[in-house]
Formats: sequence, structure tokens, C-alpha cells
Amino acid sequence: MIKNDRQYRISKDWVEKFEQAIASLEHRQQQQTWSKLLQESYESHIAALRSEIAEYETLKAHSDNKFAFGRTNFTVDKIAQFLIKARIAAKISPAELASLAQIPVEKITEYERNNYESASFLEVIEVAEVLGVNIQQAVVISEIDNFLQKNIAIVRQQSNLEWVR
Repeated sequence: MIKNDRQYRISKDWVEKFEQAIASLEHRQQQQTWSKLLQESYESHIAALRSEIAEYETLKAHSDNKFAFGRTNFTVDKIAQFLIKARIAAKISPAELASLAQIPVEKITEYERNNYESASFLEVIEVAEVLGVNIQQAVVISEIDNFLQKNIAIVRQQSNLEWVR
């Protein structure tokens, strides 16, 4: 995910470099297997980068006060991406977000760099509130698979715990 203008410029540069590398491979007209694999790899990187570039350009070009991300499979681990995208779409700098959320700018910068991994739950909520992020029409599913059920049973057995029903 592209999070700022610097990463945007770097991504565009990489697309150009990959395209030049493909042209170089095609120019040599090498039909070796490794050459084809390398070209396919470059094309895959180009497609991924173009997708990220298009998403960033859409966020930056957005001009309304409201931005909907569309229907998506929402998972908790994607919260950081939604917060960063909401900040970009709102045209709020990390420094402005820090001021509004009353969190030091260094922390906001670190949180975005690390996808909010070191942020407390309360800080994530504060940032979401400042950005006006709402989750609408969500279906929350808690699924405990067999692996987790076995681990729960082991923990209960080791701790002499019994689930109270």
C-alpha cells in the first residue's frame, strides 16, 4: 500500500524500471525459460504497483467530504490500511492528524510506517474518530476452527479450567 507521495514517486519509478527491463529482455529475444519467468515476474510486479498507484491517485483526487471504500471483506488486520486511506482521502497530513488526535506526530508517523502495530487500541479508536471512520453494515463472525479448539482444550486441561456454560 502506498502511504505517501514519496512512496508514490518510488512506485512509479519502479514501474518504469520494470518496463525497461522487460523491453531489454524482449529486445534480446531470448526464449530461455529463465527469461520468460523473469519477464512474468516483472509483469506481476508492474500489475501490483499499478494497482497501488491507481488506488493512491483515487484517494488523492477524491474531493468530497465522504469517502466510501466500497464493499470489502473487512478483517481486523486491515484497520490500519483503512485509517491510512481515510487520512489520505481526507487530505490530512500526518502532522495534522497528530494535532487533531493529540498524539505526537512521531507516533503517528511510526504507526503508519508499521501499520499501527504498536498503537494502543485507544489510540486506534481516537484516530478513527478524528478521521470520521465508521464501519457500516458489518457482519461480525467469530469462527473457532479445529486447530484453535484443540489448543483451547489443551490450555483448559493444563490450567484445570472448565468452561462455564
